[in-house]
Amino acid sequence: MRARQGLIWSTALVVVLTVCLGTAQEFNYDEAKVPSFTLPDPLVCLDGSQVSDAETWKQKRRPELVRLFEEHVYGRSPGKPELMTFMTTSVDKNALGGKATRKEVTVYFTGREQDPNMTILVYLPNQRTGAVPAFVGLNFNGNHAIHPDPDIRITKSWVRDSQSDHRATEASRGSAASRWPVERILQRGYGLATIYCGDIDPDFDDGFRNGVHPLFYREGQTQPAPDEWGTIGAWAWGLSRAMDYFETDPDIDHRRVAVMGHSRLGKTALWAGATDERFAMIISNESGCGGAALSRRQFGETVKRINTAFPHWFCDNFNKYNDNEDALPVDQHELIALCAPRPVYVASAEEDRWSDPRGEFLSAKHASPVYRLLGTEGLPADEMPGLSEPVMGTLAYHIRPGRHDVTDYDWEQYLSFADKHFKKAQQGPLVFYDETGVPSEIAPALSQTDVTRIIDAVAARTNEPIWLIRVKPPNAVWAYASVIVYLAPQRQTVRIRAGNAFSIALRKQEVDVSTPWTYLQVSKAEKPFAKQLSLPSAGELPFAHPSITASDSATSEPISEEEVVRIVDCVRDPSCHENSTPGRISLNHRIARDAQELPLLGIGRHEGTIWVNFGYQHNGLWGHGSSATLERKPSGDYKVVRCGMWVS
Repeated sequence: MRARQGLIWSTALVVVLTVCLGTAQEFNYDEAKVPSFTLPDPLVCLDGSQVSDAETWKQKRRPELVRLFEEHVYGRSPGKPELMTFMTTSVDKNALGGKATRKEVTVYFTGREQDPNMTILVYLPNQRTGAVPAFVGLNFNGNHAIHPDPDIRITKSWVRDSQSDHRATEASRGSAASRWPVERILQRGYGLATIYCGDIDPDFDDGFRNGVHPLFYREGQTQPAPDEWGTIGAWAWGLSRAMDYFETDPDIDHRRVAVMGHSRLGKTALWAGATDERFAMIISNESGCGGAALSRRQFGETVKRINTAFPHWFCDNFNKYNDNEDALPVDQHELIALCAPRPVYVASAEEDRWSDPRGEFLSAKHASPVYRLLGTEGLPADEMPGLSEPVMGTLAYHIRPGRHDVTDYDWEQYLSFADKHFKKAQQGPLVFYDETGVPSEIAPALSQTDVTRIIDAVAARTNEPIWLIRVKPPNAVWAYASVIVYLAPQRQTVRIRAGNAFSIALRKQEVDVSTPWTYLQVSKAEKPFAKQLSLPSAGELPFAHPSITASDSATSEPISEEEVVRIVDCVRDPSCHENSTPGRISLNHRIARDAQELPLLGIGRHEGTIWVNFGYQHNGLWGHGSSATLERKPSGDYKVVRCGMWVS
């Protein structure tokens, strides 16, 4: 079998060289020769109807596009195997000279060790508190090739090197380290996970008898059907199985995982991100035809050439579009659109004309209308940027000098892009009204230096994004760090935050940060609050955020819809407010009025009390509003014991 594998790979290499070198004069590298074409509109459904709102995109158009890509390009893949198991085979908490913890985790797809399986190599920074965001990507030559670390297990899977009978040797350790700046990724506060693509499906065509495909054949089946997964589909499926593992690892923040791939593995990263919405960010590094580049441009590598050189990559139906790209019901800008509204980075190299840099840029550009529909900016560029001039919105793009490769420059942009979207911090106007509703002249105005000090101090305590810093006279400062656990794209639906609030003490030499207390915030974008609104309770959160059940700092008792209505009605009624002084009566009426006129921003519990906020939000920032703190009487009724007005 090994001899046959070597013959097959050698034959495939001859085909590639024949296509890439022997007929190079047939390739188009001239923009003037790009044919005229019309791209399919990602916001027009198959029945001709226009997508004008997020719900139609989510419920109708997006599923249509997924099915079209499955049927015509990548093929349908199976779901999560029921019997899949994970086994941690090695752990070193003092790896890389104490900088990192290294893990190797074997994923047994069927639960049986003798069947195909894959090994995930994980590096995590030791300078961390809690779970960290991470990058994940497939590699070409085995996990041992991404770093010279002598303790990484050498892969036993088939590799390309025919000189070693397609078995990896010690000589290949660290051979691809230039593409994986492990120490730099760790230094920036991220984990890294990688998997050898050959563990999932070796990259040669033997009729799909190797790899994971046979695990899912029906009785009598010997190869995938024309609309079933090829090798790229299998690799993307393997990335989703890695995500299944990340969800079980408390050291990895599975809500902030970026999937990254280069070349054919960049095509894989895009397909994985399009089909598995658990990936929070998608990075395509010079993925070209079948990846980020528009097929209809027929520039560099074309559909026919890629299907001829690599007949195992895509589903058989893709062959229908050899020299027939205009008949494709989809193009690659719609693949990027399937990732919306999650961030996507597309990168090119000047000398890599085979991957069609302009076609990659145009895909990102033409995916932007879907991003804008879903409330994000898309790609903030109408024209292709110059060399080494990255543009970063929710979609990002750069083209750098050089050849087809992954460089330190590329990684620096990806790390900055991750910082932009994974480590957001909301800053700005930070002076609040006091309880009398009069702007305070003694509230400390925080300088940018103070803001930076607070963010750094809080970031050392939590990996959750800091979204609000609040100041209240005379010197009280709070910072709120949270996870948005559900944010529907339509304004009519509900946003929930769960997270931590920290009390801050600013000193000349240091910032003291208190032990956090936890909160639940339920937000609604439109006004006024409607009694019939179906508000999720803490017990109905889309996932169980650990801070919600912390016995010492937060109640696990849910706030039901009925209770929310009773609480809000109490705040609306001035007679429900405690009147400790005559001067507060006017304020109570103003708070009650706000409760009737302003949208409900948040409601939560803390140490036996309930707080409610009303006010305006714009792009996630609070504006003007009011707040009330309530206690529950023995009779079960509520009373407002404290209230105030604020501006942020």
